[in-house]
Amino acid sequence: MFNLAVDFRRALFGLVLLGLAGCGGANTAIPSTDISKNAAPGHIKALKDERFEVRRDAAHSLWQIGALAPEATPALIEALHDQEPEVREEAARALARTAEGEKKAILALGEALKDPSSAVKARAAAALLELQEDAKPEAKTLIPALIAVLKDSDENAQAEAAMMLAQFGPAAKDAVPILLGNLRAAQARTRLNTIFALGKIGPDAKAALPNFIELVKNDSSLGVRVNAIGAIGLMRSEARSAIPFLIENLKKDDPSLKTGAALALLNIGPLAKEALPVLEEEVKKYPGDERLQRALNGAIQSLQGKPVALPNPGGGMTAPNGKAMAPPTPRNRP
Repeated sequence: MFNLAVDFRRALFGLVLLGLAGCGGANTAIPSTDISKNAAPGHIKALKDERFEVRRDAAHSLWQIGALAPEATPALIEALHDQEPEVREEAARALARTAEGEKKAILALGEALKDPSSAVKARAAAALLELQEDAKPEAKTLIPALIAVLKDSDENAQAEAAMMLAQFGPAAKDAVPILLGNLRAAQARTRLNTIFALGKIGPDAKAALPNFIELVKNDSSLGVRVNAIGAIGLMRSEARSAIPFLIENLKKDDPSLKTGAALALLNIGPLAKEALPVLEEEVKKYPGDERLQRALNGAIQSLQGKPVALPNPGGGMTAPNGKAMAPPTPRNRP
């Protein structure tokens, strides 16, 4: 997390000499702002400099160089144990770009989730999210560590941990009790990521249904309300008690909530057939709203037991980065 003061210090140290062996043992000057691949060896060496600002800026530069410097991965893993939290945070950030396919980096980031600094925990969780395909095989190790981060007092750390837990889907069901508590977070982003994780966990998170309904009714953030109503549908057959509430929202004027309710019913399927008359009535009212039309028609088909391509692959939920959630596979549906 950088501010103007930190950026000024980085600029001030931008011309610090990073020792590179040269002809006759002379040192070569490599500015910390040099983010070419050829500068990587100098930045790697600078990770051991006695000045923490130099170490921090070297890690930041390696993040900027990214995948062009995979050789930096071992040094960045070591930097996760630096005495200064800003250096550890930048090292975790850089590993997200340099360490693709490196199991040792995944395990090291998993250990960084136990760091005493909330900022480092948040950055480690964010790095694991970027390396999620490599991280998924380490679920048994990472899930408990991420659940522990959910209990951190810092909501940014909670939000990042929730987003990474979402990638494990139903395997993260042990996180449900803590996630339920975090639905009351002050930051909308934290609530949104928490809803996202519970939705991806699916029916094993059915205890969240009353919370989702409360959020739809009262949350100050439209994004939270829309994602909460979409998450109801991802509880599948466990959401049958919420069907009257979804029908109620189909009748409201808000097109976002109406679309979310339709997509939730689409995911519940034929169990929600009592909603068919309302869906068929609503689809006649909005001929010009293409997105809503797709959602309503998709719900009608689903409730009739017909196969349907999800208008929103996330089943009514949108990831905090604006991308649709990945569709559930047929074998995961009840």
